Amino acid sequence: MDVSPQDMAMLEYAEKITLDPSSITEKDVKNLRSHGFTDQEILEIATVSSYRNYIARVANALGVELGGYHFTDDAETFNALASGLK
Repeated sequence: MDVSPQDMAMLEYAEKITLDPSSITEKDVKNLRSHGFTDQEILEIATVSSYRNYIARVANALGVELGGYHFTDDAETFNALASGLK
């Protein structure tokens, strides 16, 4: 599966939020803009990435073991998610 340059830029930004958030600069935001992301979309990427990291860290701090359930395990949920991809 090929990843578009736009998706790769988003993933690199999300990875940077996860691994080294204090290193993010205006250059990172400008890079996303140069790949066609609006400021609102950049905010959404940052918010969703940060929230996911927050949840993972809380779970780790409490010793919570996440089960093997995936959204795709439920056909109705999978179909709802897949319909957004069309």
